[in-house]
Amino acid sequence: MVGVEDAASLILQPSQWEVDGPGEVILLVLVGRQHLDELCTVGDELLELVPSNFLRHGNLLSLLLVWTRGSRMRHQGSAEAASCMASGQGDRIGQNGPMKLSPAAAEWRTAGFLLEVQGHNVFATDQGAATEHPPVLVLHGFPGSSYDWRAVLPAVAHHTRVVAFDQLGYGLSDKPVDARYSLFDYADLAESVARQLGIDDCLLVAHDVGDTVAAELLARVNEGRSRIGVVHTVLTNGSIFIDMAQLSAGQLALLSMPDEVLSEPMPLGALTPGLRATFAPQHLPEQEVLTAMEDLIRCQDGDRLLPRLIRYIEERRRNQPRWTAGLVDHGRPLTALWGELDPIAVPAMVDRLRMLRPSTTVVTWPDVGHWPSLEVPDRVADAIVQALSRCPADG
Repeated sequence: MVGVEDAASLILQPSQWEVDGPGEVILLVLVGRQHLDELCTVGDELLELVPSNFLRHGNLLSLLLVWTRGSRMRHQGSAEAASCMASGQGDRIGQNGPMKLSPAAAEWRTAGFLLEVQGHNVFATDQGAATEHPPVLVLHGFPGSSYDWRAVLPAVAHHTRVVAFDQLGYGLSDKPVDARYSLFDYADLAESVARQLGIDDCLLVAHDVGDTVAAELLARVNEGRSRIGVVHTVLTNGSIFIDMAQLSAGQLALLSMPDEVLSEPMPLGALTPGLRATFAPQHLPEQEVLTAMEDLIRCQDGDRLLPRLIRYIEERRRNQPRWTAGLVDHGRPLTALWGELDPIAVPAMVDRLRMLRPSTTVVTWPDVGHWPSLEVPDRVADAIVQALSRCPADG
């Protein structure tokens, strides 16, 4: 972790950086609120580069990210940042050439396969077998991937078939720079993956931005135009009411950028502290998990896509009434599994959901943060199995 003094030294010692050509330097400081005053006394050189509106929203652990738009800027030791590549199916080559996936990410790749969907390669994993229970379809969140569910899927697969996949722009799926990256398109892709794999009716499980994709799917069911049926929905932490979201410093910084691909990859390790900060202290992930998560973001230069992927927040704001109605008006069971220590999707969201939809089954965990599937996978799997047991055998 980079502390405040260390972070300041990176920018105050320009000899550590190499800049080729003109370009606007973009500085993101993700720093705990308790350190803001300390940071503001570091020096004029730093303050000139930190937007004041960004400092007001700092709420993550200390981290300094520096890169440029329109030029090349490299910190010593960061030139190896690249998109993923490893032997076997699913290799990817990014802007800066090949990068071998970490062992955990490479192992996850072997658990799945590539589907050609809508002209793109989509990574998916299909575990378990058909039973009297409906199959489970999993929708991951931002900036994660199906990997986030790796410890949940085998336990659920003992009871029924379970499918998880990476949305376009995420994980091991294709990451075209010119895609729209709309929540409506994510719902289209979920329907296409399900239909291609022979899923007609399912139990839908979602996290983070996947919750809103689930809400769009439910809205389509309510309108009678969905290509799949949903017999039960299980939501985990996500900003289902965007007006209540406590956006992280990293999210705010990405939203402040143009809807464009970054000209350079982020420095290696830059994403890890922000990810770690959204876990509960009781369930901090092992470093290999964080490394795998960052690798899967970087695969095919996916880190450069983050200013484009983050636009889902703006789309949520524009379409909140539709997606609230999708959740509230759907006639089938709805379960919410919520970590109370989530700094972004705060517990008050599930309180509002329960008020608007009293029939919702709500399970809250006081020791869990934003990532229940990674923090307490056994609890999540048990809750999904319980939801399965309440589904009618005929769907």
